[in-house]
Amino acid sequence: MSNIRIGINGFGRIGRTLFRLLQNINNIKVILINDIVDINHIAYAIKYDSNHGLFKNNIKIISNNILSINNNNIFCYQHSNPSEIPWYKYDIDFVIESTGLFLTQKDAYKHITSGADNVIITSPPKDDTPMFIMGVNNMLYNKNNKVISNSSCTSHCVIPLLKLVNDNFNIKQIMITTINSATASQNIIDGYSYKSFCDGRSVLQNIIPSFTNVVQTTSKIIPELADKVHGVSFRVPTPQVSLADINILLDSNISYKDVYNIIYQESSTNLKNILGYINDDVTSVDIKGSILVSIFDVKNSVVKNKICKLISWYDNETGYSYSLINLIKYIKKIS
Repeated sequence: MSNIRIGINGFGRIGRTLFRLLQNINNIKVILINDIVDINHIAYAIKYDSNHGLFKNNIKIISNNILSINNNNIFCYQHSNPSEIPWYKYDIDFVIESTGLFLTQKDAYKHITSGADNVIITSPPKDDTPMFIMGVNNMLYNKNNKVISNSSCTSHCVIPLLKLVNDNFNIKQIMITTINSATASQNIIDGYSYKSFCDGRSVLQNIIPSFTNVVQTTSKIIPELADKVHGVSFRVPTPQVSLADINILLDSNISYKDVYNIIYQESSTNLKNILGYINDDVTSVDIKGSILVSIFDVKNSVVKNKICKLISWYDNETGYSYSLINLIKYIKKIS
């Protein structure tokens, strides 16, 4: 397979984590990075990272818009408008739209008009842009979908498990509580937020009630669950790794073994490299660096009669970024 040529628009947490992961993927190469900061900031952000540590590869600034990583050139631009980014010069197969700003088909399509072949948005869209989660609905991808969304990290953790339960049992209601690590949009000290009063509080000092998009994404990706799923979210003062507490009411009694056997089987077959499980006494830091998007917690999950409490961990940076790699590979393969 020829190299897949990647451009990253927005070099924040997902852009940087994806970049690092791709250094170990032979046939996918980052060709261009676009962000509003200059090349010196880009080089520094690559080399030093509080979550992922020191970048191991050699990095050198060649000019005001060229970085060299192990003698491979990466072009850097500082355009705020996607229409101005010269993707056409570099034969870009996929733009990873990770600014969090261009979340509609209309806005993200500007990358296509600038010369990119495909765009993957790294957030749930604000319109009907199709969302895909590997192992759940990727088979519905159509090559005419030039702009798509990889949904959210929480959705990747929750929805594969919901699909397995929904495929094997009759679900009546779902209540999801997500425990999310802090994000860059939160305040270090108390301030203001247009989202909610609580969202403006200090991320270092509080457990903060917040909004979760997993209800909306589940309803779109598995439509038959649309009227059955509800959810809340809490932000906590940790830098990486999150958790989903999924409570499912069924119409008949089942056993823990019924659920565990399905997860065990699927994690080594249809959902290999997507879903995993852990049967040990772990905390969030033990999940750090996992490429899996959902890691079922065997010890802390409970099934009692008609109620399933499924606990699953996910590295919201590494796991989600690796899901982007899986999606890129899948699209390239079927195209």
